[in-house]
Amino acid sequence: VEHRDGSACHSRFYHNGSMEEIKHLQMELSDDEYSVRNEQANQRAKEVIRCLQLVKNLNEGIQPENILKTERGYDLKDFKGRMDFSELFVMGHSFGGCTALFSASQDNSFKGVICIDPWMFPVSKENFSVKKPVLMINTERFKNEKNLQKVRESCEDVTEKLLDGAVHLVHTDAPLLIDNDFYKSGLGMLCSRETVEVLEENHQLLYSWITRMMS
Repeated sequence: VEHRDGSACHSRFYHNGSMEEIKHLQMELSDDEYSVRNEQANQRAKEVIRCLQLVKNLNEGIQPENILKTERGYDLKDFKGRMDFSELFVMGHSFGGCTALFSASQDNSFKGVICIDPWMFPVSKENFSVKKPVLMINTERFKNEKNLQKVRESCEDVTEKLLDGAVHLVHTDAPLLIDNDFYKSGLGMLCSRETVEVLEENHQLLYSWITRMMS
């Protein structure tokens, strides 16, 4: 889901015949950070649920207006009856991990939730409950007790895993694109283990958990 709450570096959407841009939200010193982040979290959860409903509609043969000029004429009915929603998982990293959990508390469609280094501050004052199984993967350098406690108190069934020697940004593409460890360290992307090794462990944890949930 491409969120349009200002948390992305840039986004745009089609409205009233033209493209509108959404720039990255810059917090002001006078802003109440919790209020701003909580509003974003609520919008992001609505966007996840709306996206899921859009896909369900496509599966039922209900077509939205296709506003992409390069794809005009493509029949979206090709998606009808082709999707299986019985094994549906939602996953997110950082603010996305928080969003995945918050979305799952509001929509029962998901079979499970995966949150990677969830940043729970935006919903720290929210009272919500996730009844589906949750896999929480944390990196050693980002692990924070407040985040962990909020997940534990909000979820009925949590499996926790820790990636030793890993940093928060290892789950982005950037560490794989930068060879120089000096630059990686300065940007907060340097793990004490090889990036590929950390990601391989991460992917194995994901695969094993999802396979078990589907069996």
